[in-house]
Amino acid sequence: MPRFKLSHITVLLLFIFAGAGCGGSNMKNVDIGSQFSFRQGYPELRTFTSGYISDEGATFIRINADVVHGSLIYRKTADDDFRAGIATDITIYRTIDRDLQALQTQRFSFEIREQDPGIANEQSTYSFERSIAMPPGLYIVEVRVTDTDSRKTTSRRSNAFVPDPVTRIPDLTQVQLLGVYVTDEPYERNITTYDVSGDIDSLKFAFQVLKPDTGNPLTVRMELLSFRYDDDLPRTLSMLPLTRGSMSYRGIDYSRYEIVDTQHRRLEAEDAGTIMIEYQLPRPEAGNYRFRVSLDKETEETGSDDAHFRARDFSVKSRNYPAIRSARELAKPLYYLMHRREFEQLMAINDADSLKSAIDKFWLGNIGNKNKARSVIELYYSRVEEANKQFSNFKEGWMTDMGMIYVMFGPPWYVEQSLEYMVWHYSYNQFDARTTFVFERPRIIGEDYPFNHFVLVRQRDYQNLEYERVRDWLTGDILSRN
Repeated sequence: MPRFKLSHITVLLLFIFAGAGCGGSNMKNVDIGSQFSFRQGYPELRTFTSGYISDEGATFIRINADVVHGSLIYRKTADDDFRAGIATDITIYRTIDRDLQALQTQRFSFEIREQDPGIANEQSTYSFERSIAMPPGLYIVEVRVTDTDSRKTTSRRSNAFVPDPVTRIPDLTQVQLLGVYVTDEPYERNITTYDVSGDIDSLKFAFQVLKPDTGNPLTVRMELLSFRYDDDLPRTLSMLPLTRGSMSYRGIDYSRYEIVDTQHRRLEAEDAGTIMIEYQLPRPEAGNYRFRVSLDKETEETGSDDAHFRARDFSVKSRNYPAIRSARELAKPLYYLMHRREFEQLMAINDADSLKSAIDKFWLGNIGNKNKARSVIELYYSRVEEANKQFSNFKEGWMTDMGMIYVMFGPPWYVEQSLEYMVWHYSYNQFDARTTFVFERPRIIGEDYPFNHFVLVRQRDYQNLEYERVRDWLTGDILSRN
């Protein structure tokens, strides 16, 4: 095994490397949104930044940010409201002579007031948007939010491209992704993350085309691509290692895709300036997608295409993701605790009320005591949600190998990591195989992953360990082991 850098941690958040693998040539024009940020006791922040041009031709960076309500500290006021405060800093950076230099910082604050004390546990978000005037160029935007009560801070960085509105070459802004909700009063929300919850009715993609007055027409091509990916539940710990050529090992295959939808829009020779285009479609089924827009300029000399593109990747997950709320969302993670036939019978129940009753019967039938069962259930599903926020990639976080170990065994005591491996330890004896899990990063030539994908190095020796841990959960003994 290669040498590792040792890092002692108490909270597991170092495994999401924002933008990992995005530097490859086929990903440089592809935005994936923000990964979830989870650190116990800290604000959960999600951001997306993009450049845009106003009707008057002024250039801006637009910052969209979400802060999870339940990640903040609330205090009861004299008016019986519950108040939380957020202090925000937005800093714009640019690389000048190979040095990253801060160009400007804006500071502002928000106050959240709610009458319902349940706000402290809500996975809904407080959203805000800011626009900052900046000249054309490529920037790095850092958003920092501080909970004014706990004084704890979370920061996220992302790239923003501001195109030049007076260029002589056709260009595109970044693609903005919005969720459309059809209610009595329909509304839209910016989607800042790679993950899209399944409660959205339709998706809207918005971008601007910069068409110079060159006398040539321009064709805007819009495509929705669906990628092949591993959507299977993970194998048990003691099964044979994954085959390197399998989809479970690869995770997602960007070279194999299906074109779900395509549209063209032709801009005539006389059309010039900055043109806003929106593309809306019903929310697709669960999966991993790319909305790709390209420009084809028809040149009279050769008749060939001079293409330029931008894209926005996203993944449609379950209805309440990353939270677990519906009966089916509660049932599926029981895969780790049930025999195969028992799990198949559970998932075959279509009625939501009957499914919820079967889930309650499973927990109470195994644990016996209602109070203990309630505590075990709370612990189990809190780990599922935490796994979703830490290990989400092309599949839901709890379904990844790291998510499986996290749900069953909790956060590791400490971690060793290298470029190719991640090792989780659950004791300070590094040579105890029963308390050590090794994860391998798949070596796939030519692939650029915009997120981390690690697979567990499975071993036969884990069979007894897995059996004992399932028994701990089903007897309630897990409460005394955490």
